[in-house]
Amino acid sequence: MKNDINSGDRLFSPKNTALTVSLCIACTVLIAFISFFFWFYFIPVKGDSMENTVFDGHYCLVQRRSFDVDRGDILIIDTASADKEEHIVIKRVIGMQGDKIVYMRSADNKTVDLFVCRNGETSFKKEDEPYIKEQMIPDDKNPNHNVFINSDGSIIKLLNHIPNFETLTVLNDPVYKNFIITVPDNCIYFLGDNRNVSRDSRYYGALPLEKVQAKVLLIL
Repeated sequence: MKNDINSGDRLFSPKNTALTVSLCIACTVLIAFISFFFWFYFIPVKGDSMENTVFDGHYCLVQRRSFDVDRGDILIIDTASADKEEHIVIKRVIGMQGDKIVYMRSADNKTVDLFVCRNGETSFKKEDEPYIKEQMIPDDKNPNHNVFINSDGSIIKLLNHIPNFETLTVLNDPVYKNFIITVPDNCIYFLGDNRNVSRDSRYYGALPLEKVQAKVLLIL
């Protein structure tokens, strides 16, 4: 009997207790590690289309599951079409489903302004975008980046003659509707912060939400 008691004492000795605690800690760390990389991961950034927010060589912590998407979010998006391989980009959400978007040259014809009528609203407003690297310029001033839309002479002439453009409410007028981009249901419209070098929805168009692979949480 005495030997049995001694055996039990040894079973719960400090040495065995320390081993048990160490194993629990190791298992906890392992589970946390697996869980973290199930929900999150780090992605390197290549290119300068998101300057001055994200630079080439930066890393982003992104969430890959169970996240909401809203205007202003920076997302990782697969822009590949059915006949092309995966092509991943990092861009900012400008428009959600039902939003209406128009590009319009400035009065001096040197830059391009972005106007948005959000879903549920009745007027266009010029977007306040403190995050962009520089103002967009028209295609004819940037021949190496010919992806802007609504910037040929006839369209600009028409838009420049719309009275009170910022409060335009005749959204379905056939004179105007061909020059207004409407974001389809369950889609997003996205642009790079470095507009004059970015290939984004001006090139790919609005894409389905299912093309979104992750949401940027932190830039390193």
